[in-house]
Amino acid sequence: MRRRSSSTRRQFLGASAAVLAGGLAGCAATDDPACEGADRSSVAAERATPPAAVREAVVPIHFDELSDGEKDVAAKAIRSDEYVECAPVSDAFESFLDRIGDHRERQHEESDDAPDTVYLVRERSYYALDASVGEETVSW
Repeated sequence: MRRRSSSTRRQFLGASAAVLAGGLAGCAATDDPACEGADRSSVAAERATPPAAVREAVVPIHFDELSDGEKDVAAKAIRSDEYVECAPVSDAFESFLDRIGDHRERQHEESDDAPDTVYLVRERSYYALDASVGEETVSW
């Protein structure tokens, strides 16, 4: 019986661990073909100031008011343009997505002119959030 060299085995185990960790902890982007449709949730953050016509109707999410887990998700979305997790999503990601939905709902309750886009404010910079859970869009 032929054994793999320890170097090849270490490389294989290291690569396997990295793939599993990425799948369990979420990732900045995913090429996993199994992570599509109803299993895929994402939030993208693009630096953008709300248009003047709707600025008064925006109810932004303030980065400093997020939980530590939500801050981590938001920071990853800002840093890499999109943060993706496959179902089941982490508690922090689920909480952040719920918060985005709540802010969108509040915007529409407070103004007929409210945009469908939810904004995140971090260090005086605004980020437009494009969020989806499965095939349902939460903010765009």
